[in-house]
Amino acid sequence: MMARLTMARLVSWNTVGSLWIVFCVYWAVSALNVKPTRHMEAARGRFRTAAGLGVAAFLIFSPAYHLGILNRRFVPASQRIGAAAIVRVAAGIAIAIWARRHIGEFWSAPITL
Repeated sequence: MMARLTMARLVSWNTVGSLWIVFCVYWAVSALNVKPTRHMEAARGRFRTAAGLGVAAFLIFSPAYHLGILNRRFVPASQRIGAAAIVRVAAGIAIAIWARRHIGEFWSAPITL
């Protein structure tokens, strides 16, 4: 049972990782087709945003930090829940790609004019 569950988790992480890779590649390619900006956010503001996201990602994914109650499972580990999670990740990425496609050349990461 334990080996089967571990294999199911591995498959789900590979699937989720693959979905995110597809999303990132699409996002990077579509970013090449945006209009030039007239006025950009200050570099200090962009750095603060990136630094905050980096710290958050480190705290979420680092095995060195166990954040008490935030490290506990609140749903049981099962294949059904794993499959539902994969479907939700795929749906979220599909919505993000759809939105990015419809915004098109007017999309930009920082707030711009």
